[in-house]
Amino acid sequence: QPNNINDFFQTGVTLSNNFALEGANEKSNIRLSWTNLDQKGTIPNTDLKRNTIAMNGGINVTDKLTVNSAINYQRTESGNRPSISYGTESLMYLWIWYGRQVNTRSLRNYWMPGLEGIQQYNYNYNYHDNPYFNVYENTNGQAKDRIFGNIMATYKFSPKLTLMVRTGLDTYNELRDRKRAFSTQRFPKGSYREDDLFFSEQNSDFLLTYSETTKPTWSYSVAVGGNAMRQDNRYVETVAPQLLIPGIYNFTNTAVNLQVNQFTSEKRINSLYGFGQIGYKNVLFLDVTGRNDWSSTLPVSNNSYFYPSATLSAVVSDMITMPKVISFLKLRGAY
Repeated sequence: QPNNINDFFQTGVTLSNNFALEGANEKSNIRLSWTNLDQKGTIPNTDLKRNTIAMNGGINVTDKLTVNSAINYQRTESGNRPSISYGTESLMYLWIWYGRQVNTRSLRNYWMPGLEGIQQYNYNYNYHDNPYFNVYENTNGQAKDRIFGNIMATYKFSPKLTLMVRTGLDTYNELRDRKRAFSTQRFPKGSYREDDLFFSEQNSDFLLTYSETTKPTWSYSVAVGGNAMRQDNRYVETVAPQLLIPGIYNFTNTAVNLQVNQFTSEKRINSLYGFGQIGYKNVLFLDVTGRNDWSSTLPVSNNSYFYPSATLSAVVSDMITMPKVISFLKLRGAY
């Protein structure tokens, strides 16, 4: 059966639609859009649906103060996402051991006659699951709500001195359900599992910059800033290891005690940093940076670490040759 693996797959189709409204005047702008993604996978009975609502805009509050913001909401759903891990439910794992003599199309009716819902039909009952049984009965569902965005304000004290203040958030709730039917190799009595995930990360930062780039010989810029990162992560896994009645997937239909695994973590990092650059005739540049972090994941007595760095670079063009650069460095004892 030279095409027995290729016969299983189908043509994938991705459909994307977008609708947007925009408006602007001399002081402000705004854009609102909706994007719909509908995807049918190359593996039968797999799909992905995503709706995204996005809004961004900006306003010049005064000649010196500008505010910009962007916010996005995503809803992602899937009735089945294919297993790609190691195990008998993974199709890629199956194809490694698949016999070339197997007629894949003969496996489409994947239940044993008279034992529907209880015993799968397959060419091999020792190591593998029927591929059609896998994708139609052993499904991996997903429902995810995600919000991410930021708001930023920039104030120009002068053409050379600017302050930027910003905060951003990325958070989501996700529910995954995993169904395993009776007669699955690893779950002969079936199983049902739900993973409930929550994640949130917020970053707030500021950056004060002073820059002088108009002078013909020497140019320089210096900046100081800080960042506060807050991260929260929660995870609850609930499993019914064996089903009492085939084909009913909820936690009341369990033949044995439920298994629950729970995980919670919090992380905080506060940072201060600075960087500066000195340039000579747009040819030689010295960059110096430094950053200090205070992390909640380190011992209180030793939770601070500092990163310094310095870089000297040269730009060579048709008008500025490397010998001239080397001569300049020799005059100053740096070469």
